Amino acid sequence: MFLLLFPVVNLGFAGGGTGWFSDYHFRAIRSSGNFNPVSGVLSSDPTRSQDYAELRRMARDRGYPDIDTMIAKEANLPDGFTALTVVGRNDMHSPAGIAAFNAGKHVFMEKPIAENWQQAQDLMAAYKASGKAAVVSYTYTGDPMVKLGRKLIQG
Repeated sequence: MFLLLFPVVNLGFAGGGTGWFSDYHFRAIRSSGNFNPVSGVLSSDPTRSQDYAELRRMARDRGYPDIDTMIAKEANLPDGFTALTVVGRNDMHSPAGIAAFNAGKHVFMEKPIAENWQQAQDLMAAYKASGKAAVVSYTYTGDPMVKLGRKLIQG
């Protein structure tokens, strides 16, 4: 029997349309049992974002073309996302994180958090003002092949 220690979190995505790394994120998130992917900016093309939402077992109309649209529409839904995972291109990390913090959302972000010092400072200011949780992930550290490689190197 699997016991959840935390309530299930409705999760929004910034990035993560298709591809092997996207598959990795969605498998890990779904297998935890603690997260329910509900929406995402999965492509800047509105139709493709909706297609990817369906592919990822979310409602088609919950695939959005940009973070501002997603935040605005999700705010009116009873099951709107409460945490955002940022797994897209590096240039979207800081802007998406800032937008989410400003909307009162928790943020889980892949590295890097920003492309420059000013973006990092702006992201930190939004985080501190939000009172929400922030997590930066180094996904590869938990990858089985990386763990095996580390073990082989260490002897």
